[in-house]
Amino acid sequence: KNFVYLVIESSGTYQEITSTLEIIPTKAWNAGDPKPSPSPCKHNSTSWLLESQAPKSSSLEEHVLSLLQALETIRDKICSIPLVTESHILFVTYYRGCNPGFWFSADTINRISSLGLGMEFDVYSLPDDEDG
Repeated sequence: KNFVYLVIESSGTYQEITSTLEIIPTKAWNAGDPKPSPSPCKHNSTSWLLESQAPKSSSLEEHVLSLLQALETIRDKICSIPLVTESHILFVTYYRGCNPGFWFSADTINRISSLGLGMEFDVYSLPDDEDG
């Protein structure tokens, strides 16, 4: 299973990001909002996430290409979000057995970079009897 998100962190509110981008996020929270139960903790920062619309079985490259297609149409809005402290593409992959590895074309990396976005990778190896 693969997931790819645009992640925007801000010292403002996620509502300000939503208003600027005119897109409803997949997930969002403000600094101080409670984390999901049963955690007693609160979020330390404001985060706004938009998930790729590619099928979960798609490769990470297919996910990011789907997301980039959407993001490149709002490039100016992304650059005008107030109070941004960090923005990046988050790649999440779950696998069983041998690590399948992943790669991105130079063009894909250049497209991510041209939006001023960094990259974060979360790679999870699951036991054969656990769902991701």
